[in-house]
Amino acid sequence: MRRQPGRDQRIRELLTRTPEERSTDELVQAVVTRTRGLPQRGRSRWRDLGTRRLLLAGAVGAAAVLVLVVGATLRNPPGSGRQPGGRLDHSPATELPISLPRPTSLPTDGSCEPIAGCLGILAAGSHQTAVFRPTTTFTTAGGWVNREDRGGIFDLRSTAIPGDALLLLRDPVPLRDGRIVGGVGSDARALAAWLAADPRLSASGAASASIGGLNGMRLRLAIASGTSGRPLGCATQVCVDLFTATDPATRPVWQYRISLSGTERATVYLLDAPPGVIMILVDSLDGRTLDRLEAAAAPILASMRFAVERGASTPSPP
Repeated sequence: MRRQPGRDQRIRELLTRTPEERSTDELVQAVVTRTRGLPQRGRSRWRDLGTRRLLLAGAVGAAAVLVLVVGATLRNPPGSGRQPGGRLDHSPATELPISLPRPTSLPTDGSCEPIAGCLGILAAGSHQTAVFRPTTTFTTAGGWVNREDRGGIFDLRSTAIPGDALLLLRDPVPLRDGRIVGGVGSDARALAAWLAADPRLSASGAASASIGGLNGMRLRLAIASGTSGRPLGCATQVCVDLFTATDPATRPVWQYRISLSGTERATVYLLDAPPGVIMILVDSLDGRTLDRLEAAAAPILASMRFAVERGASTPSPP
């Protein structure tokens, strides 16, 4: 197929716009349009570029969005500034992939995501978050890169399994089809029970857990068979919203919106860290590598320590 410079340039412009200028729906449609009819290699190249921006997003100035559609997916592009609006995407899903394509490589120059600080490539040894709160220390044996370090968002991306990640997210608020869900408790046990009761999710292995001196719950999540529906910004045939959060008191403001996408699977830890909750996601982008990823993440989780800040304010729902 002949190259179409106009479309290519359009996507590049969308991906490099400031968060205030960029629209999640516009970005998704541009990527889908550009990749329609391309062979698999071509589709992977462009959707890898576009969907990865949809996964983990942060904010600038007055707004930030994390969309790891985790692949825990952070949906809505990074820093789009759009708030959950409760709308569903009713456009045909058949042109979208069943699962998110894996990136073929990760940046190895230590560069950060736009408008974010980061630790870059992590050598074997001890490390500490610079911006994420509570300050978190951990040890790795190498094989990970940090590209986002924000007040409520910290990622560890596997260089051995590109596309898989270990995510730390602060103070999750339940989200369904783009709308914040009321009536759910804000502690770890209540949030875990809400996930386990959602018929759109397959939740297994729920059990008590303790990491770094914090106690809470652990469970595995996947999208249940037969589930349909695509909240706006979903880049696969089916997505299920999980959580959102923001803290407008910080500068730059951070915000995330996280979902499961397609065949993605994740192990979720919800830990009580007064006055809020810390969520840890061990996320397999296509669901096939979760056991391997959990084994790689286990020593990191065992080494984690959290400097819980007593008396800190709890972020409000976006």
